[in-house]
Amino acid sequence: MLRRGDTFAGRFELAGDEERLHHARVVCRKGIAPGAGPEAGWQHYDERDLVLRGVDQRTGAAVLIEPRRGEVWWARDLHDEAVARHVAALACPFLAAVLHADGSIVYSEPPPGLTRGPFAPRDAARLALQACTVVAGLHAAGLRAPPFDTTNLRVLEEGAGLRICWLAPGVGESARRLWPGQPPPPPEHVAAFLKGSSDVQQDTWKLATFFVSLVSAGTLAADPAAAQLGGAVSEPERGFPADVASLARLLAPIAGVAGDRADLPTVRSLPPFPLDWDQVIREGEAQIAEQNARRFSRAKYYALPLAVAYQARARDRRAAGDLAAALGDAERAVALDDILAYHTTRAVLLDALGRRDEARRVLDDALAAVPAERPRWGVGVDTYPSDAERARAHATRGMIALRQGAPAEAEPDLRRAMTLAPDPLYSHGLGAALYALGDVAGAAAAEACSVELAPSNIRYRWAFIGSLRKLGRDREALEQARAILALEASSPSDQARFARLFGGAAPRSAPLDDVDQDGLRAPPSS
Repeated sequence: MLRRGDTFAGRFELAGDEERLHHARVVCRKGIAPGAGPEAGWQHYDERDLVLRGVDQRTGAAVLIEPRRGEVWWARDLHDEAVARHVAALACPFLAAVLHADGSIVYSEPPPGLTRGPFAPRDAARLALQACTVVAGLHAAGLRAPPFDTTNLRVLEEGAGLRICWLAPGVGESARRLWPGQPPPPPEHVAAFLKGSSDVQQDTWKLATFFVSLVSAGTLAADPAAAQLGGAVSEPERGFPADVASLARLLAPIAGVAGDRADLPTVRSLPPFPLDWDQVIREGEAQIAEQNARRFSRAKYYALPLAVAYQARARDRRAAGDLAAALGDAERAVALDDILAYHTTRAVLLDALGRRDEARRVLDDALAAVPAERPRWGVGVDTYPSDAERARAHATRGMIALRQGAPAEAEPDLRRAMTLAPDPLYSHGLGAALYALGDVAGAAAAEACSVELAPSNIRYRWAFIGSLRKLGRDREALEQARAILALEASSPSDQARFARLFGGAAPRSAPLDDVDQDGLRAPPSS
């Protein structure tokens, strides 16, 4: 616990202490407003205690410090520090400088912000465009917008103009409920719209709300373009921009900015934000070793997120072709958190290494340990695998059996996977099992499902063609083959296969072994 006057990272001196900060935030989180007085439980805290301040000893400049929140929040703290390092690399003029992001996040403290408006629509739109620049860049990296409250997002006077200075990922985000400057909650119909929207569109709505908050109601109504945007904020269900770049194009004419802001990236869904799993694993293992050496260990708070890190690194190593190292990571994940998803990953890697009997035994034991029904309460409610996780386990076991030449054993697992969570790969595998069992009509039905779920997958269409031709449904087979040639992903080999099977544009029948030799019935991979 850092106290007033302590120095950390050899550079930053605290002007407060973490204990007071944490106590103040706990009170705030319980719903007691700053300044409510001791009788309401606020005790002797005020708004200044909700932010930890310090001094950069190298420059004498004031800094804001967001310390780690302890074992329970370890995974979130690591993520926020990774975000802060990404922000530091951006060097964006509308973001507060990040000076340190290891064990704590240290920001260069911006000057006190101006009162948020009312501004002219032109100035408000320019501030909102600055915010759009920040959020569009974060979305491209897979990150949500930082908090919009007045502590984190400040409006500064810069010469004859205005500029925002935003703290990202922001201070006190998880502890804030009655944080100063919080926007009011949206009406019920808007909340319902946001609940059904993507993360990107939710952030886009917040950006538009930020613009509206900077303009007085009368001034907003006097500007047609601003009034139209204000109406979209109030009734987003009637049609609201799906991404930040689209919102920026609406703000540009209000701001008097030339062009349509095509320079902003168009992001409709957030990509995964990359973490350094090696770093996470090193720190997590060190924390567990330290906790295990204590009389009252809290290692469990590190074990579960550490298992996630091992699982993620196993995935990355498998993609890179290092199967042995990936298997070691998967086994460590199972040791840390004995759940079905990690056992399935372990089985996939054992299968890839040619240890298929062992892989099936792993899945046999893991699936047998899953209760037939989800518990309604008590132990096991939070750890019960999802339908998608159970489907993946059944499908993996079924596909391993199929590759071992046991379609009768594969069929019930693949059918169960399709029941739990329909997926084109599972349906393709089920079709292969049914075809091998002689149920060609059932195989065609399963393959039709795989084509419907993944219409651009050429391999699934060729498998479907094989079953259609076996059933004598040559016209349908020809239609599917022509659909393959119409796909951008089709290749000269597909054209050669089309000519070999159909003799150019006219359908003709072919013997079954000709279809098999053509690779239409290759066993699916997991």
